[in-house]
Amino acid sequence: MTVWIITLLVAAAVAAIIFTEVKCGRRSKDFFETIGPEIEALNKSVARKYRAKYGRDPTGQFKPIKRPPGPRRGWFRK
Repeated sequence: MTVWIITLLVAAAVAAIIFTEVKCGRRSKDFFETIGPEIEALNKSVARKYRAKYGRDPTGQFKPIKRPPGPRRGWFRK
């Protein structure tokens, strides 16, 4: 009897998740349509501030950091 009760609880939880996804899934499409332009505007303004401060494109290539050669140590020091 306990197995059937657990099965019904799991089935109810899955049904609630599916119902919520179907109900709120339609809202997410509208949400992404409205939030997309705001994200793009924020991205452009931040990139503009970065260019003004540092004088280069934030998405460009950066110089690699040169590390001095040294012994390699892991978990067990050799």
